Amino acid sequence: MQFRNLPSVDSVLADKDVAAATKSFDRDWVVDLVREALESAREQIRQGGNSPDAGHVATSVCQRIDDILRAEPRQVINATGVVIHTNLGRAPLSNAAIEASNQAAQGYSNLELDLGTGRRGSRQAQVQSLLVQITGAEAALAVNNNASAMLLGLSALASGKEVVVSRSEAVEIGGGFRVPDVLRQSGGTLIDVGTTNRTYVRDYDDAVTENTAAFLKVHASNFRVEGFTASVDTADLVEVGARRGIPVLHDVGSGSLLLTEKYGMAHEPTPQESIKDGAGLVLAEWDFARDFSSIRIHDNGPNGLHGRIVNLPARAMTGANWTGEDMCFRHRPEHYGAIHFHDDDIYDFGWETDFTFTIPDDLPSGAYIARISCNGHEDSIPFFVCSPLGQPTAKLCVLVSTFTYVIYGNYARPTYHESWHTRVSEWDAYPWNPAVHQEYGLSTYNFHGDGSG
Repeated sequence: MQFRNLPSVDSVLADKDVAAATKSFDRDWVVDLVREALESAREQIRQGGNSPDAGHVATSVCQRIDDILRAEPRQVINATGVVIHTNLGRAPLSNAAIEASNQAAQGYSNLELDLGTGRRGSRQAQVQSLLVQITGAEAALAVNNNASAMLLGLSALASGKEVVVSRSEAVEIGGGFRVPDVLRQSGGTLIDVGTTNRTYVRDYDDAVTENTAAFLKVHASNFRVEGFTASVDTADLVEVGARRGIPVLHDVGSGSLLLTEKYGMAHEPTPQESIKDGAGLVLAEWDFARDFSSIRIHDNGPNGLHGRIVNLPARAMTGANWTGEDMCFRHRPEHYGAIHFHDDDIYDFGWETDFTFTIPDDLPSGAYIARISCNGHEDSIPFFVCSPLGQPTAKLCVLVSTFTYVIYGNYARPTYHESWHTRVSEWDAYPWNPAVHQEYGLSTYNFHGDGSG
């Protein structure tokens, strides 16, 4: 009986305030709000309540519109006693910061534009420069919060490996972020050491294995353990890490850049102190745009952690600096600093050499065949002998399209059909078709497993 008394959508829309809203805003949007209000009324009836009339539903719709249009977040008074309060927006902005934000927001800005070169830049460049100067770090990156920074650092450094954390520092911080959960999401494995109240340097040292990727130190910013306690200072942990070749990641909590005791508050650890103690990610600054015709990867950073690529993935691909102004990677190699990896890239299987053949100096130039046999199978491998450069040994020049042979070699035809097996047998042809045995590599004309080619 109560459901029958519910007003219709049209009767609510006929209310003068709701009707006025349909003229000021998109009518379909207002209709959706009316339907939501009626569905809420149905749920109220299911819970034993009474059916509202059209006026009450119209009032709730208008209130909903006001709530949606109200500017958020709103100013509040911080009477909690916590100066840097996450739930209250952390630190208020200074007048200078507010003015700079207003100026940038009132028009276009050089957010990702290098005014010196006129080319695309990085939105991190300006804040990175300031953070490097303030903290003394070699590089900096601005992210949303500490949990994000920790996740990025751990993902880069410890995915699939172990991270050693004091049991007293495997904490939960504001917003439900738990250190074990963040670590698990990064792909790392938590190795907790020590006890709830006491952790020593030897605990970290004893926990190191060949799979240890990092030591993680977390500041207890929202709780305190007092009494019979012991913890490891950052500098002491860094000393262990340096001796064992393991970097130290330090979550300093609030990230305060100022000495809080100057303002009558207890001391909060600063990034400057952490960096001075030696904590930090020991990562390389690899430049994929350099030496792109080789397998070498160059590290522009101070550590010289040069590397090499395996299985010849595609180099000189358009990267983050690519602007589209030059379509040739040889002209602007800095724009083509990406590498595309594929699960079917192949360079060298690392097979052992079965035999070698030294070509005699007096062997005439021409086409030859090397016959090889194994377990009843025989194959013929063609090769060509050329005359010494500038010393022709024959009157006839023959151009052999070896590049074409190489490109079409191992071509796995997309039209391959099982019936070809019969034809192969009838013709006594080479029985191992590349379309069946793609594990031995594909040709230039085939696509990779991800569809690129």
